[in-house]
Amino acid sequence: MKEYKGEEINNILPMKYPYMILDEIIVEEEKSAHSIIYLKEDDWFFKCHFPGNPVLPGFLLIESMGQTLLSTFIKQANLSVGEVPFMTEVSNIKFEGFCTPGDKVIIDAELIRFKYGIARGVVRSYKNEVSDSSMLTELNMSFALPSILKRL
Repeated sequence: MKEYKGEEINNILPMKYPYMILDEIIVEEEKSAHSIIYLKEDDWFFKCHFPGNPVLPGFLLIESMGQTLLSTFIKQANLSVGEVPFMTEVSNIKFEGFCTPGDKVIIDAELIRFKYGIARGVVRSYKNEVSDSSMLTELNMSFALPSILKRL
């Protein structure tokens, strides 16, 4: 198990600011990962989504959930420089809440399978604590390695 904070996250994931908003991530490779986002009033997306009623955009939450799942298998994938797996599927998505400045988003990702260049997992996000009543989003997600996509 390995913990990454702030800029250290850039050592394992290719995404960068402004789409990399994870503050902390704990990775158990080939199994699971847990990440945290601390939402601040001055976060760039709150200025436009929505002025006077700031809410974390759903697309950023889904992207962060994907990044958390990606961290479970990216080292195992042994990618070339500049090569990144592509999100190929998001399914069974349920939005059950929202977050605003001052909230903490907790993301739990479980890698179900990584075989033949295809990764599948289940990812859940929570507001401030991990409990059924604080769930924000639950979804199934898949990634494919670029070498697999070139064959299609």
